[in-house]
Amino acid sequence: MCHFLHVNEMPSLFSKETNLRSFIRNGVLTTAMIGLAPVQSQEGDDSFHLALLSDTHIPADKSNEYRGFRPWENLNRIMPDVIAAKPQAALINGDAARLTGEVEDYRELKQLLNPLATECPIFIGMGNHDHRENFHKVMQPSKDNTAEIENKHVVVIEHPAVRIVQLDSLLYVDKVAGLLGKAQRTWLKTFLNQVDDRPVVFFCAPYSRR
Repeated sequence: MCHFLHVNEMPSLFSKETNLRSFIRNGVLTTAMIGLAPVQSQEGDDSFHLALLSDTHIPADKSNEYRGFRPWENLNRIMPDVIAAKPQAALINGDAARLTGEVEDYRELKQLLNPLATECPIFIGMGNHDHRENFHKVMQPSKDNTAEIENKHVVVIEHPAVRIVQLDSLLYVDKVAGLLGKAQRTWLKTFLNQVDDRPVVFFCAPYSRR
């Protein structure tokens, strides 16, 4: 059984529908690893407790605000709740950085995530407001769980209950367009033909005009 914890202002099992603009404005936190560690489960327990965060949009400037959306404050405010929920892993499904994925954005994000990184592995996906090279400079993700695909950052999270694949749809930074590409699709076909029949959950950053 796979438990997905979707974090808003308070941790809760997310089930109600919401539109993307509301989703972003409320600071719901959409992949890379900080403090990579194997995802563990209790012996005999086939559940997986995952904290799902999306569109953190963390800026270098802590005071940055957009239409009442204060991303740095939002993530800082809910981090204690995420940690208290004791997830086995956390996943940010894209748009980790504010607009153009600057190096300082990722440095600020890393500082905010450090307390959680001491508790569980964190996986971060690429959205259209991320910059793949700057992201790698700061986060320096481990290659242990990443697929060898040129110019793509794809992560596979292995757990006895489920296999999670974070795909990379980043095509242009700060533009409304996304693409998996032939190389990634070819890798995915080969990968799925080689692994066991454990359930697979896919994550991929969506795109919208802001």
